[in-house]
Amino acid sequence: MNLLELISLTQSLRPDASDEQVVRWVLMMLVSQSPTTEECLSESLTFVEQSNRLMSDQASAVAEELDDLASTQPSEFNPSHIWTLLKAIRVQKQMLDLYESESVESSCGSV
Repeated sequence: MNLLELISLTQSLRPDASDEQVVRWVLMMLVSQSPTTEECLSESLTFVEQSNRLMSDQASAVAEELDDLASTQPSEFNPSHIWTLLKAIRVQKQMLDLYESESVESSCGSV
């Protein structure tokens, strides 16, 4: 299946999705080496949607914590703030890993 067919099939599975979402999901499927055959596309798409949602939720939560941290005075800085910064770094790494190679196992077969 070529890229245009993959995008078209993804759009047909999620007709309400924006072009940006479709391209993000297709990129994530390709990079994660998810099975992209017609038979497996729905399952692969569900996996990348869930992964993307999970990482977005984590990133939003950490962003809120960082906003709270930024509003503190330097004199109020304490060890728990270091943990907030470390958590932010970890979540950012997970977001990057999401777009890097991670093999996906499914009932359609793993690659």
